[in-house]
Amino acid sequence: MFSEYVTIGAAPGEERCAQLGSDDYEADSRVECTVFKRMLERLFPTDGTAIRYQVRKFPHDFGSYREVVICAPEGTPGFLVKATEVEHNVPVQWDAIARYELCWYATRASFIEAVRSGRMDFSEVPALLLPTTPPKVPADRSLAELLEQFPLAFTREPAPRG
Repeated sequence: MFSEYVTIGAAPGEERCAQLGSDDYEADSRVECTVFKRMLERLFPTDGTAIRYQVRKFPHDFGSYREVVICAPEGTPGFLVKATEVEHNVPVQWDAIARYELCWYATRASFIEAVRSGRMDFSEVPALLLPTTPPKVPADRSLAELLEQFPLAFTREPAPRG
């Protein structure tokens, strides 16, 4: 059980994020926190320790909201040192991989909606979008290079919403 935790946030500090109470909050916050958690795991690994990152929901007067926390079982050696390191060094903007992952989730959601609404057959969904998580991409590339190597523009895109 992870009993000690420090809240890191829902997204990098200078980035826009889902707002509690908005129509798409549940889906948008789930994606943003998932991507933020993955970014923190890349930038501040906890391999070989009991320390982990989690997405947690917290109650609020206007509903529950999500945030990423760094957590560990009570008394885990080095937890406060690691949590403080992460808390004080969190990037204020998404890195290239996180931006790619946000694009991937948005593109995947468009295709899923097109299949659900009958505008597209499931067999037409590009293979890159079939898994439930984005592909692992190289860390030493810009967003433009990632989009070139792992394109999210397809010859058959779903019809626009609406």
